[in-house]
Amino acid sequence: MGEVSIWQWAVTDDLGALFTRLVAADADGFARIAAEGVSGKRLADMAAATEAKMREMGLPEEELATILKGLEAMLEEEEVWADVAAAEGTPEVGLATSHMFFEDPHASIDHEEREAQVAELFGRYKAAAAHAIGVPGQGLAEALGVTLKQLYRAEDADALIDTGLDPRSWVWAGAGVVYTLNQWQEDNELPIDLTFARMPVEAFNAVRAAVQSA
Repeated sequence: MGEVSIWQWAVTDDLGALFTRLVAADADGFARIAAEGVSGKRLADMAAATEAKMREMGLPEEELATILKGLEAMLEEEEVWADVAAAEGTPEVGLATSHMFFEDPHASIDHEEREAQVAELFGRYKAAAAHAIGVPGQGLAEALGVTLKQLYRAEDADALIDTGLDPRSWVWAGAGVVYTLNQWQEDNELPIDLTFARMPVEAFNAVRAAVQSA
């Protein structure tokens, strides 16, 4: 593992207690935990760190203002989607957010090292969640009853859009509920987010039907 961490922030303390609490909660309780600060912290920290980086670059004030306005719009949109997800019974808890990768030292971290650091933290979350839920879980493709090739084809066809799921998601089926551990990155230079989500089994079955027919 490299000396430079890709993580801007990450939940690493007492993971067993965190996931035990999340799994014991109902939909409203899960949404309250998500709103307690982890997801909000992710957005606030990302905005503050990005603005500081941009100011350090000495960009012209007009260009800086345009970039910051775009960042503000992106974060507001993310907050809206988080509210929608909670209202629809599919809230998610932010667990970690990486730095952006457009400037050193993080821009110099190669793809393999990034993937290794993501895999290490994702594995820790997966183990803690599996212990709390009581089953090891399975990859998204297996949980949906499709091949990886079919899953990526479905993603290209937008069958996963607005679901909070990604081909790399890990899935646990509970009593009437499905838990997922997810990895997100919209672009190679943008942050990587790791999240833990909850959705009714009916919603997951609807995703299965959409993917299988894509």
